[in-house]
Amino acid sequence: MPLKIHSLTAATSLALMLLASPSIAATGGSQVRIDSKLQQVVIDSGSRQTKIPATHFPLESTCDFVDAAGNHLVTLVGEEGRGQQWQVGDKQGLLPTPVKVRDIALPPTATTCVIDPISATLFVNEEGVGLWAYPADAESETSRTAVLLESPYSEFKNIAAFTAVGGQVVVADPKLDVLAILTPDSKGVWKETKRIPGGGLDALDVEILKVRQFVPGTLTLHAIGDDGERDIKVPWGSMLDSRNATTAVPTVTVKPSAQTTPVARMGDAADDPAIWVHPRDARKSLVLGTDKQGGLQVFDLQGKRLQDLRIGRVNNVDVRSGRIGNRMMHIAAASNRDNETLHLFSIDEATGKVKAIGEVPTQHKEIYGLCMAKDRNGAMYVIANQKDSLFVQYRLEPKAGNGVTASKVREFKLGSQPEGCVSNDRTGELFVGEEAEGVYVLALDPNASTAMRDVIKVGDVLHKDVEGLAIYNGAKRDYLIVSSQGNDRYVVLDAQAPYQVRGIVRIMADARTGIDGASETDGLEVTSANLGGIYSQGMFVVQDGRKRMPEAPQNFKYVPWRSIAEALKLD
Repeated sequence: MPLKIHSLTAATSLALMLLASPSIAATGGSQVRIDSKLQQVVIDSGSRQTKIPATHFPLESTCDFVDAAGNHLVTLVGEEGRGQQWQVGDKQGLLPTPVKVRDIALPPTATTCVIDPISATLFVNEEGVGLWAYPADAESETSRTAVLLESPYSEFKNIAAFTAVGGQVVVADPKLDVLAILTPDSKGVWKETKRIPGGGLDALDVEILKVRQFVPGTLTLHAIGDDGERDIKVPWGSMLDSRNATTAVPTVTVKPSAQTTPVARMGDAADDPAIWVHPRDARKSLVLGTDKQGGLQVFDLQGKRLQDLRIGRVNNVDVRSGRIGNRMMHIAAASNRDNETLHLFSIDEATGKVKAIGEVPTQHKEIYGLCMAKDRNGAMYVIANQKDSLFVQYRLEPKAGNGVTASKVREFKLGSQPEGCVSNDRTGELFVGEEAEGVYVLALDPNASTAMRDVIKVGDVLHKDVEGLAIYNGAKRDYLIVSSQGNDRYVVLDAQAPYQVRGIVRIMADARTGIDGASETDGLEVTSANLGGIYSQGMFVVQDGRKRMPEAPQNFKYVPWRSIAEALKLD
């Protein structure tokens, strides 16, 4: 049986040393090995041991790494392209029982994997074809990019062994007797950046390549083959490519405290949440979430689904409480894509029941995003947009028979497709997002100018698509939170000029509670209201575009605001 390669790496260090044994990998002080008799992966920390349940397919190899939150993840490579990812530990140590994170479709002839923790990239071979790169983070999309393909796509004839170092890959081809170093460009396309004579890789018949040592300027590789082994010294510059350049903006990780019941169907379904705060008993507050495949969901603060209103493909939802005419009402509004309408709902304070109370026709074609607002005089508004960039602002008004309707008070446009918007009712400002460009602000007053000011542009900190927006009204300061969907993060910045960025948040898995992280987030919401317990400083709710642990339809994740405020040292 050919020897398999497993890497030993530390995400916090650029000095790398790999174990000599090809059947054992170590990360974070734990050893990972395959019990070939039982076809089971065993993880041993010295004082404790845990086992991944035996797979129903033969195992070829494993590779592991520790992610930014300290979660220890192990990837299994099996026959016929079967792959799995398991979490086996965290900062507290090994889990009593490993938790399956996701299945990964790998090449049918894959035998070997290596993970580079610096770039969180999983590299997998395909015999006779070449080498592929996959995102390694548990919340990442299961997609692949070609790193290096064999003849006839290149002059390489046999990509026999490879290893990853600091965002780059070193590949050995014994038939050409060369080592090739490949680096991704700014668009993620892998290109050969250096070639080094192998000096006898063909005679060695190399099968394994691993890092022996790194010192500034020199990388020592260890090559192992059927006919022996030897070290190869390679000139080496920076171990970090441009994709991994750090910014001055702090990035922190937090864990979800709860998650909602998933929506009914797989695919792109859950989208946007809203939080209704009960005026007298915060424990009875609700989270509303859209299912754009057909309904509006209502959840309690533990994430249990209380109602499923099948009223059409509602995309975004928001809530406000106030007087409509002479009646005090709790109103939710949603954008209904089936009927191009504003779908209105009332929330009964006594029972907590959400009830559809009618639809308001609009001029929209492909109605999309939506948010609500309340001005200093108590007037309530619904602001809706459509994919061609048109925003229309409506004022809610009483309707005969105790109903509610809405009338248009103004419109404005962006340059391209929008979705998210949020009103800071405290200051009378409306923030709007343009998915490919950034976030802007304008006055909420329908009689005011629609001239907009830049808040934050897409770039190193905020990645497109710009999706959900939310406002946290703190005791000392207001914060704007933006879903940076392109890199599965959330940007927190002051909601007042000059809109200083306070930090970037990642929501990552808590395997001990069985709740996965959040990624590819569309809508989000936050409240500063004291909801009790861990939510005494408020709650942050996000849509999770990739439900893991186990894989299931999309849902919404809850995070105590306190954990974000403490991590970013917010007022």
